Amino acid sequence: TKSTLSVKSYGTTTNPIRILHNRIWGTRHSTITDANINSDLGACIYFSAGNTTSEYQIFQNNICMDAECGFATLNGNTTYASWIGNLLYGIEKFYSATTSYVFSSDALASGEIYLNTVIACTDTGGGWVRLNGAINKDIRGNVIINSVAASGTASSGTQIDYNVYYGS
Repeated sequence: TKSTLSVKSYGTTTNPIRILHNRIWGTRHSTITDANINSDLGACIYFSAGNTTSEYQIFQNNICMDAECGFATLNGNTTYASWIGNLLYGIEKFYSATTSYVFSSDALASGEIYLNTVIACTDTGGGWVRLNGAINKDIRGNVIINSVAASGTASSGTQIDYNVYYGS
């Protein structure tokens, strides 16, 4: 299937996009491509505004499980996104030709990932968070249980601290 929730819009400082209290499961990578459907990561929540700058999103208190990818921001610039207090369980690679991530933040600049719980995300091929040159990200206070480590390297302005790892 395509990503369950695919956001193609942006908010403002006074009216951010809020994705709150959702229960999402079973998403898978898609290899279908035609004029109307593009290949997708199979993310629970996918943020892509094409070539425009996407700003001011809050993803909070969501549960994502049994999926190929948790949250992803790809294609275009995404700034001021907050991923807070989410529970991600059993995020893993189901399709051998892909790499899966719990949080894929390649296009995220000036964002925060904190107070999330990641459980049993063991075979992603990627990591619980994909950094790949992360700039101005605040990644703190996450609990990682029996899951893979972060992947990639952080760049200037990124703080990664106070995360707790159990059996990881």
